[in-house]
Amino acid sequence: MSRRRQPSPKIISSDIIDDEKIKQETWTFCDLFQQTSTNEKAITWLAKYELISNSVVCPTCGNPCTVNGYQKGIDGKRWRCPKHNYCRSIRKGSFFENSRLSLTTFIWLMYMWSREYFHSEIAHESTVSKKSTIDLFCLIRELLERFLEDHPTELGAYPPEIGGFDLQSGEPKVVEIDVTTHFKPTPNEKKHMKRFCVFGGIERGTDKCFLVPIEHQNKDAFEAAIIRWILPGTHIVSDIWTEPLQIDQIQQVI
Repeated sequence: MSRRRQPSPKIISSDIIDDEKIKQETWTFCDLFQQTSTNEKAITWLAKYELISNSVVCPTCGNPCTVNGYQKGIDGKRWRCPKHNYCRSIRKGSFFENSRLSLTTFIWLMYMWSREYFHSEIAHESTVSKKSTIDLFCLIRELLERFLEDHPTELGAYPPEIGGFDLQSGEPKVVEIDVTTHFKPTPNEKKHMKRFCVFGGIERGTDKCFLVPIEHQNKDAFEAAIIRWILPGTHIVSDIWTEPLQIDQIQQVI
């Protein structure tokens, strides 16, 4: 008696991770490697974290597509509606759509970028050329810039919820602040660079933080961000801006 063929799945992962759980997670490269070491594992991991579509509907009939093997493609899988022969890439509509890198390599490069690996280290570990990694990281920065401009409060709690006093000890909480500057070519003028500043702070001992774009890198801009995002009584630490910010003179901090 022949064994009945199992139907193709209509979703990639049944275990979707919500935003609150993601905020509590910590990762090492070893953890990431174990969960994304093959294309199939990487696809499941990306769907689990909603970085690629977990399900797709056929635009012709409105029925769910199935995940099928596709050895001609770089990912080895694709979405397909067998009734109307509609096919769609696993990457369609995602950050990875236009990349020629394998999903596994792409995920690892993103991790290395987030951990501030040197380009020489990344090129050695991933066998991806230095130029390719630089291009990818420029793309990541541009997307983050765009996100910050459109959602300036979404990388921190609603203001103000950072710092203040510890409810048990009564001691002031410590918030570390810093600013970073990025440059990117202006449209159609690669020789001219647009300056982009991001100001942020993180509360020691917790995951509370904020990260916002600022138009000008000066005392008034920093003080305005501090007053907006940091609670009264906070002890602010900054190696770079203590002098020009005059932190001890800002009304709400000590």
